[in-house]
Amino acid sequence: MKEMQDAAERFEVAVKKLNDYAPARYNLAYAYLFQNRPADAAPYAVAAYEIYKEIPLKADAAMLAGQAYLEWDRSEEALKYFLLCDQIAPNKFENLCRLMGLYVKLGRGGEAKAVGGRIFELDPAKPAMSQAILSAYAGSPLEEELPGIFKGLALKHAENPEAAGNALYHLSVFYLQTGENALALETVDEAEELFRKSLKEDHVVFKAIAQIRQNAKQPANTKKQ
Repeated sequence: MKEMQDAAERFEVAVKKLNDYAPARYNLAYAYLFQNRPADAAPYAVAAYEIYKEIPLKADAAMLAGQAYLEWDRSEEALKYFLLCDQIAPNKFENLCRLMGLYVKLGRGGEAKAVGGRIFELDPAKPAMSQAILSAYAGSPLEEELPGIFKGLALKHAENPEAAGNALYHLSVFYLQTGENALALETVDEAEELFRKSLKEDHVVFKAIAQIRQNAKQPANTKKQ
């Protein structure tokens, strides 16, 4: 923390000396945010966004501004900058996760689902995509929508067994987290069947599936008839 405080002081000097120098403002915003000072961070992140011309840097600054406003509990301002980032860098995974999470927090289910779908489409077979959706919804007022979302994604990608299995595997994790063990076991069986069509026997996902069965207190060779 002392190192970040020293860095913030250096960036404060740089900001005063260098007009329209975006990196100093971005780094100062980051330092403030690291010190849990989102109200101080937000204006400098916005300034960096307004100054930057390069798309990747401008997108990063918009996302940082959104994060600062989010931590400042200014949801509408946070949404504004997450959306600005999305406009200029629509496939930015980190921003899409923040945007989806904010929509979930605000109870805007349709928009949250749409962004979640975009996240999944970035790489349907990659577990991080489904994990992001699970993390955003689990424990939220919208968590009851999660089974329909994952089932819909699995159906949409029925021709891609690894992608469909990925969605159903994470649905089984959700069921296990919510104590619905019978549904967890039924769903993980479906996921395993799909994975075995495309993955080798020694793939790590099969160990994870075995762990779900163990946690649900049912032998691994027990199947729903």
